[in-house]
Formats: sequence, C-alpha cells, structure tokens
Amino acid sequence: MGLDWDPLAKPKPGHEPEFEQLFKELLILENKDKSLWDRWLEITIDPFETLQAPRIGFDAIADQWIAARYPGRSLKKPFLTREKFVKEHHGCYVVELLPPNDGLPIYSNGFYRGWVELHSFRAKFLETCQDVLENELIEASWGHYLAADLKDYGQKLHDRAHAFAEKNNLLDVIDRREPPDEQDLDHPAMQAHIVSSAAKWCLFWSERGHGMRADF
Repeated sequence: MGLDWDPLAKPKPGHEPEFEQLFKELLILENKDKSLWDRWLEITIDPFETLQAPRIGFDAIADQWIAARYPGRSLKKPFLTREKFVKEHHGCYVVELLPPNDGLPIYSNGFYRGWVELHSFRAKFLETCQDVLENELIEASWGHYLAADLKDYGQKLHDRAHAFAEKNNLLDVIDRREPPDEQDLDHPAMQAHIVSSAAKWCLFWSERGHGMRADF
C-alpha cells in the first residue's frame, strides 16, 4: 500500500472552530456527507492559493504555458482547437511555473501528473529510513494532522534527521534540495535526505497554517 501526504486546505479567518470540527468529521471519522464537504470548501483556503501558483484564465503566464501544450487535433478530438483546449483547463493552477520550495518535494508521485499533485510528498519512503526513525514516528506518518500537530511532527523528523546526519557526517547532504548520488533508498545518505525533506515539507506547510492528509 502506498502513502502520499497532501497539504490540507486551511481555514479562512474566523472559521477555525468549524474547520476543526469538519476535520474530525470528514477525515478522522470519514463522514462522506457531500454537504459537509461543500461547507469545507466554502470556509477554506486551498494550498494552491498559499503557493500563489499562476492560474489558467487569470494569469497570462499560465495561459501561455497551457497553450504551448496544445496537442493538436486528432481523430478522437477533431474539433479541439487551441482556444477550446485552454478553456478546458480554465481555473487550474500551474505549479510547474513556481520556483523550487520545500512545499514542492523532490520525493513525490506528482511527477506522474494525474496521480497526485506536485505538492504531494511520497511518505512511503519513510519506511526505508529505519536507521533514522523509530517505528513510532514511521507509524505516525499514516495520520491526518492539523497545522499545529503537523508542525510538532515535522520538528521531530527534523531533530532525528539532524542527529543522524551529524553522527554520520552527512550534514552537507541534508542541507541541499537534490538527493545524494547514492540511489539505494536504504543508504544512510538517502535515509538522512528523505527524512530531512519530509521534515522540511511538514514545517513549510504547517508554518503557513496548513495541516496534512495521509492518502493511502
């Protein structure tokens, strides 16, 4: 079973108590009531808004980006013009146009667009980091978190990653964005980098008021 982390929407100012109640109903208790989900959307701010990603139909750079990906007409869609193609994507955020940041992780299934978004962290990799993390912290990666709890969890990951990196002379590895040259996931350098990247992801989103949903 896979595991990906998605940043939660955050509450609009003044809706924090209702947001926390809906978080419990929808994510913890897994209530499927559509009206509750509709209300959730009404009182929340999407993570893409926090990222300030360019939006198709609103930002020229996003319109140019999607227009450049027009596939041309085909037998399946003979009447699909460039204009219609752009219109089909109206309102979509183009995360690909953002500069790198800790909220857009290297370790993500988001590179296969359509499966998860680019701001999703592939937390399944934490299971390979048993030299860095005790089982309790690995098991905790399967939970849903509000922002404050995500910050606490991210800080624990940060502390473990730094302690392990210092002990194994790997501080230079966790200070950079790109993965180390060693590609085996259970290599000490990879373990340190994965846990550090996970910590940075948690802290990036929690410091901006967003929690996390575990997708599995």
